[in-house]
Amino acid sequence: TSADSNDTSASATTQQQVQRNVEVLTQFSENTALNPELLSPVSLSLALEDQVLDFGIVEQFTLPPNAFEHTNPSEVITLEVRLSDGSQLPDYIKFDESNMSFEVDGRGASLSGQDSIVIRVIAKDSQGNSATSTFTIAFKETQDQNDGDESQDVIESEDDNNTNESTAPVDDVDDSDANEAANSESAADSYAKRKESLMDLMKKLIS
Repeated sequence: TSADSNDTSASATTQQQVQRNVEVLTQFSENTALNPELLSPVSLSLALEDQVLDFGIVEQFTLPPNAFEHTNPSEVITLEVRLSDGSQLPDYIKFDESNMSFEVDGRGASLSGQDSIVIRVIAKDSQGNSATSTFTIAFKETQDQNDGDESQDVIESEDDNNTNESTAPVDDVDDSDANEAANSESAADSYAKRKESLMDLMKKLIS
């Protein structure tokens, strides 16, 4: 009777263990079905850093060359870059897979009204296995551009002042020339009158 009881207890324990194993396997299967990358030989080895770029200028940055790795070192990994919703990159963002570099024209982002954008990077091997990661590009106002606007205002203000300063002497010169001309005419008239008086005096003496 004691042996039968022990057998029954052992059987119940075994059944419970089997049930737990089935639950674990079921949960694992569901997880891998929802996220097949859990079983992928391709994986993300380095987190992709978010970038903060300037409006109004063109900037470049590169992804780490070992951002993704494969369980087979000889396997070739290719990268596909899209927006987070799966759509193509906008015209102002260029990606060169040969050196894993991005070229971003902040002017295009400014014109499109984008303050930030999420990039999805998909790494694939020759068998179609993949791993995915995302990062954000945020844009800010260009300090140099703000300084340039202020400098332009200062330059224009200085130009206005210089224009006013350079105009004043011209008026003075014109007035001075006019005065000199008037004085010359007065001197000429005075000389002519004196000459005429002398001629009259000589005529009287001769006569």
